[in-house]
Amino acid sequence: MHEWKTDYRNLDAQREALQRLALEYFSDLGMIEKALELAERAHATQKRDDGDPYVIHPIRAARFLMEEMDEHNSDVVVAALLHDVVEDTTVTLEEVRDQFGGTVAALVDSVTRPRAATEIEEEKRTSKPLMYQHTIEHGSQETIRIKAADIVDNMRSWEVFEELIRSNPVRLHRWKDEAKNYYFVIGARAGHGIDVEMRRIATIFE
Repeated sequence: MHEWKTDYRNLDAQREALQRLALEYFSDLGMIEKALELAERAHATQKRDDGDPYVIHPIRAARFLMEEMDEHNSDVVVAALLHDVVEDTTVTLEEVRDQFGGTVAALVDSVTRPRAATEIEEEKRTSKPLMYQHTIEHGSQETIRIKAADIVDNMRSWEVFEELIRSNPVRLHRWKDEAKNYYFVIGARAGHGIDVEMRRIATIFE
């Protein structure tokens, strides 16, 4: 695994690494740059729970796909950059389809969980397992890979912000249940030892 902690919270470094990898992997960077621009614009006012700019998360997920999962399908990388724009911003699936085509839109849709903006923790305990189970049972390999990258980046934030994560035991309990019942399965399906990395992080919170 890449020594990921080095620049984990550095947005500029993450963006530059993504662009460098895309240049190595793809002959045409047009769609990658366009997706990066949309993600940064759509998530501009949003923050992660740790206070970091939200967009650093999809950037890290897209970087992870290339750097640690050897992803050479540009549609998958673009979808990873956009994986939260429909679920968490005002961007619509139709806009994604118009700008990036049907394949990317279908991938974004496959990892988008319909939810209310005011969703509470108890509602997440019900809706998220249904989404994970659907992904496991019906998701394409491309969907599985995007979701695995998403999950790994979120789990790595557990490790970086361990004290913050432990301060919310209700949420941590949900995450641990999801890891045991769904994350490890998705990671194993994705290959590249992703489930091993997930289990390593999970053991920190046993």
